Amino acid sequence: MARTLMIKTFIFTLVTAISLIQATYTFAETSAPIGITLTMGTSNGPPYMIQASESGLDIDIPRAAMKKIGFPLRLEFYPLSRAIHELQLGRIHLTAPFFTSAPKGIFVSDPHIEYRPSVITLKTIDEMTDLHQLKDYTIATFQGATGYFGDQFYYASKKSPNYVEYHDMEKLVDLLMSERYQIVVLDYWIFRYFLSKSKFADQLSQVRFHPLLPRVPATVAFNNEDLRNQFNQGLKLIKEDGSYNEIIKKYERNE
Repeated sequence: MARTLMIKTFIFTLVTAISLIQATYTFAETSAPIGITLTMGTSNGPPYMIQASESGLDIDIPRAAMKKIGFPLRLEFYPLSRAIHELQLGRIHLTAPFFTSAPKGIFVSDPHIEYRPSVITLKTIDEMTDLHQLKDYTIATFQGATGYFGDQFYYASKKSPNYVEYHDMEKLVDLLMSERYQIVVLDYWIFRYFLSKSKFADQLSQVRFHPLLPRVPATVAFNNEDLRNQFNQGLKLIKEDGSYNEIIKKYERNE
C-alpha cells in the first residue's frame, strides 16, 4: 500500500515536471446539455499528453468516451496542479490525468488507463522476479526515483555497482540501448515513446520489460457528478465496441 502511494506520487510528479505549458483561461458551465463542446484541462507529457498534436493516451481515451455520449472536447493545457484548480473554479469541465483522492465537489471517473512504472533491460538479462535483484546491475533512472519505489528499490540503488539519475528521461533510452547501463527504470509507455524517436527505434524486440512495480490507475476528474457518470458509460461503450483497444494499439505502433 505504501509503495503504491509513493508510485502515485511519482506519477503525479513526473507528469507535472515535464509540463511546459502556460495556463490560459476558459469559463465553462458546470452543467452541459448533450452536444455542447466541453473543455478538458490537461498537460504536456508525451506519450500520455502531447500538446503539439493534441493527442496522447490521456487525451484520446477521454475524447473518445465523451464523443460516444455526445460531447466533443476542446483542450486547455496547464501544469496538472493548475488544472485541478481550474476545475474547482468551474473554468473547465474535466481534467485528465488525475491520481489523488478527490477534494470536495470533484467527482472521479473509473480508471481510463494505467501508468506502468517498469524495470527495463535488454533481453540478454533474464526475467527478474524481485526488486532485490537490481542490486547486481548498473541502474539508470529519473531524478528522485529512490523516493518513490520503496525500501527494496532504495536498497538496490545503494548496492548497485553504478546507480545514476538523470533529469532528461530521453537520455535513458540511449544509456540502455548502447549498453552503458544494464537497467533503466521508467514508465513503459514513456520509454517506448522515446525509443521510437531515437536511432534505436527498430530495436524494441531487443528490450525486456520486467513487471516488478505496481501499475497506477489514472482517472478523469469532473466538477459535475452526472457528467462523470455519463463519462463512465462512454468509457464502457468504447471498450465494448473495440475503439478503446484501437487507441491502445495506435500507441503500441508508435503512430
